[in-house]
Amino acid sequence: MNWKELWIWLALGFIPYHIEKKCLTRGRRLLVVRALFWSLTVQSTGRSRRRTWKLRIPLIERLRDAIWAAIDRLRKDK
Repeated sequence: MNWKELWIWLALGFIPYHIEKKCLTRGRRLLVVRALFWSLTVQSTGRSRRRTWKLRIPLIERLRDAIWAAIDRLRKDK
């Protein structure tokens, strides 16, 4: 694999492949956008126009979990 192919695959990981809009109850709405490297969930309420944003980066979450699992393993070995 050359560098151009690597950059193309990385770029494709940031392009959304799933966009979903839902109307929940009385003015509450949900927007979900997913890509290979990230996902975004936006929930809005009706009258107050408040929005809750949740951005997830699964690669970082998996790395974090793997690091904590290794630390726990090292602690148990002592």
